[in-house]
This record gives sequence, structure tokens and C-alpha cells, in this order.
Amino acid sequence: MTRSLRPCLLAAVLAYSAAGTALPRTVVDAASVPVAAPARVAGEVMVLLATQSDAGRSVDAAIGAIPQLSKPPFNAYGQWKLVDRKTVNLERGKGTSIPVANGRTLQLTYSDITADKRFRVSAAMMREDGSSLQKVNVVAATQEPFFLAGQKYQGGTLFIGITVKP
Repeated sequence: MTRSLRPCLLAAVLAYSAAGTALPRTVVDAASVPVAAPARVAGEVMVLLATQSDAGRSVDAAIGAIPQLSKPPFNAYGQWKLVDRKTVNLERGKGTSIPVANGRTLQLTYSDITADKRFRVSAAMMREDGSSLQKVNVVAATQEPFFLAGQKYQGGTLFIGITVKP
């Protein structure tokens, strides 16, 4: 009878010495087992405009619940507005270009998946001439956004939230 191991379970392995004596069990954590990287994953790109305000804190309802916005450094901004939201397909090893409101281009490249099922992604903000202005390499958790920030736009700062959604 063959049993299949579910990825979320721990598997105990019983080994035997050359003399046939049972050795202590080795526990294999499912997170250490290699995971095949999917050929493509979905991503969501949200372009947020953050501005300073003395009028109190306001977050555009279209943004939804993003806990990071209530923590430093995000909480230094009083007003948050959704400028754009796009769903993109990220093919492993291929760059995907997304135009941004300020005329620049965001370049996303998904390269791999880790054993604990997080995604290696590079994100680069490209200048109008095609050179890289800002680039980060991240290991992104599923459904948890990471951000690029610092682009000036309409009297505020753009924050680009990128979420991998396999």
C-alpha cells in the first residue's frame, strides 16, 4: 500500500544501520522539500498616492485592508488614494512591464519559488530612457504585498504595492 504525503504534514523517516539496527527517526519538515516552481503566477499591482495632511487620516475605500498602511513608514502619510490597480501574469524568468501613472515603467520578474512556497521576484522602476532607477529583489509571501516607493507624483509620493497571487 502506498501513501502520499501531504505538503503540510511532517514525515518521519525510519533508517537502518548496515547491521540492520533501527536508527533514530529523522523528521523532515515539508518546508525543506523542494517545490516545483510554477511556469506562471498572477500578480496584483496597486499604485497608491500618499500625501501629507493635517485633516486627519483617510484611506481610499477602493484600496481595501492593507495592515502595513497603519505602520511606519506608511503611517507618516495622512491621505491614501488608489491611482491604479492591475492584475498581471508573471511568467517565470520573463520580465513584465507595467506603465505607472508618472510616466515611468515598473518591470517585474518572477524567477523561482522557495521551499517554503515564497516567490523570488525582482521589481525595478525604470526611467523614461529605459535605465533602472530603483531595483529590489524580494522573497515575497503569497498574498502579502511588498512595496516600492519614492516616486513623486501630484504633490505626493507613489507607493507601488505588489502582491503575488499563485
